Amino acid sequence: MALKLPDGGLLDGVRTPSYTAAVAKNGKSTLTIELRRQHLDETWGFGLGSKDGIKLVSMIVDDSVASASLRVGDEILLINDTDPGPRDTRSIATELKECLRLTLRVARPHVLEPMEMAAAAHE
Repeated sequence: MALKLPDGGLLDGVRTPSYTAAVAKNGKSTLTIELRRQHLDETWGFGLGSKDGIKLVSMIVDDSVASASLRVGDEILLINDTDPGPRDTRSIATELKECLRLTLRVARPHVLEPMEMAAAAHE
């Protein structure tokens, strides 16, 4: 399954990110999400946390760059094609403040959308 949204489009005045998604056999969707902001003083709109060495989205700011695509609990696999690995979240957040474009590879549990449920029921 693949999903592609308009790159840089607008939705109710909020920047719509582009992303692609694939569903793995482990029941998690793996998404590549591109976020862009106009100015360095504009917030990305998400918090970064860590649990057992795994980097996670810890919070989302309403009507932010990230609010249309990220979810609390998303596991961050790659940040700008780099494994966040053992680095502390503070140093990662400092680096993110310095870029206008951000590409995240995240994993999230796959939840069937209504269209997918209808299709699955007819298989």
